Amino acid sequence: MTVTDDKEIFYAVASRSPICASVLADPTGEKIHILFLGGEGHSDAEILALADHGLTKHVGIVAMNRDGQFESVAKPGFAASVVRAGEAFLYTLRQERDRQSAEVAELKRIAGLMDPRAQA
Repeated sequence: MTVTDDKEIFYAVASRSPICASVLADPTGEKIHILFLGGEGHSDAEILALADHGLTKHVGIVAMNRDGQFESVAKPGFAASVVRAGEAFLYTLRQERDRQSAEVAELKRIAGLMDPRAQA
């Protein structure tokens, strides 16, 4: 983990990472929320709801770079918050990978039932 206020470091990690999330926190860093970047955007209602819950501070990013390596950057004083966010981020990625693997296995099973060549 890198701990810095330098926005260029944040941008560098985000730009080399196809899967990246911003870590929001309350001013103490106790409550956190992970906003995955890219893909579907976040609605104004979602962002306002986070603000209503006190999650108004951008404290870091967590990412999976193109080499499949986990990276994180935290603002000073929020390293523990970003570590917690990183654990949740990696857990979410593992769950998604497992879900997709199960779906592929099921599709292969179905294809085998429909393809007479697979029976031979």
